[in-house]
Amino acid sequence: MESALPGLSAWARVRDYRLGQIREMANVEVFMASKMTAELVRELGADHVVIATGSKWRPDGMGRANLFPVPGADGTRVLTPDDIMAGRRPDGPSGSPVIVYDDDHYYMGSVIAELLRGAGHEVTLATPGLCVAEWTQYTLEQEKIERRMIDLGIEILARHRLSKVGDGTVDMVDTLTRTTVTRSATVISVTGRLPCDELFYALAADNDFQSVKRIGDCYGPATIAHAVYEGHRYARELDTVVDSDVVPFHRERYDLDSV
Repeated sequence: MESALPGLSAWARVRDYRLGQIREMANVEVFMASKMTAELVRELGADHVVIATGSKWRPDGMGRANLFPVPGADGTRVLTPDDIMAGRRPDGPSGSPVIVYDDDHYYMGSVIAELLRGAGHEVTLATPGLCVAEWTQYTLEQEKIERRMIDLGIEILARHRLSKVGDGTVDMVDTLTRTTVTRSATVISVTGRLPCDELFYALAADNDFQSVKRIGDCYGPATIAHAVYEGHRYARELDTVVDSDVVPFHRERYDLDSV
């Protein structure tokens, strides 16, 4: 789904490469478009079950800046990246104002802003950070992303924290001046994510399996690289007895009393 967003088409290789490798393996079966329930998993009679059902974006504005749900922020007044990727669009005529509230500080806020700007909306990217996509300073992309927003005519509001969502209105607090800014716009909340772990908990206490484990975003939402790593690690450690909470390498330990 993310590979269909602006500038991310190459990300489909994460999926395509692995599908190509798996299809050459005679001892692996793949069933597409097969959403599993706990009952269907039990019917398979597997010894080990690994749940990698991903995560979903929060609609309530909770993230790094807001540790509690934002008043008025819910699934009816606020859209998430999941909604946008599923084809849902802000209400109102073409060109209606949209505020992308980015408390994720990575790439998602900017690509959603670019997508909606390309659809003709008047877009503002608001963030509690000091700049757009603050975390991408570590990947050397921050300046390019911010310049892209400026070139597209997207307004940038740094140091602004979402504080309230009304019927067609948005309140944000300028974290520097402590003043409240009110806009008429639809909000796209790009903040935190929650694991889609319902299937895992439905099977976790089941005695029919030797093991039931969750990996990737189902365990803890993170980057694609983390999900790939966890899938690879699970496969390597499947036939071994490993404490999953212990790092798989040795660390030096110093005895401070002897120094």
